[in-house]
Amino acid sequence: MRVNVLGGGLAVVECVGIGSVQAAAEPPRRPPRERNSTLMRRFSTAIGTLAFSGALALGIAAPAHAAHGDLTNRVGWHVSNPSGCVAVPLDNRNEFHLLNNTNEYALVYQNTSCTGPVIDVIAPGDRSNDDDSAVLGRAVYIA
Repeated sequence: MRVNVLGGGLAVVECVGIGSVQAAAEPPRRPPRERNSTLMRRFSTAIGTLAFSGALALGIAAPAHAAHGDLTNRVGWHVSNPSGCVAVPLDNRNEFHLLNNTNEYALVYQNTSCTGPVIDVIAPGDRSNDDDSAVLGRAVYIA
């Protein structure tokens, strides 16, 4: 019997009277030092990713700030430097009309808790429309 080792971890085994048979040999093993460095590299990559994610979540949060300016409606109601969700009283015709004199966009919601779909967006210096927001609007969220 004669064994010839080929590339790729294969060997050819020749036996007299039988012909040649290919058998798979074990794949070459890495030396222990190389295996350990691969494990250490994976471990340090995972730790680095976790540390970066933690720093991103805790340290780079945007500071909370209020918009500069006023929100007003037709009946004299106003809020200076609003932030977050602000319930807006309806006017004497039971409609929602709002003038956004702030430096931020105002998102109009159908309920006073600022949840559900946004029904209108009022740009800085603009007023609400006389369509759906006048009939359905109840609160704004200052972004």
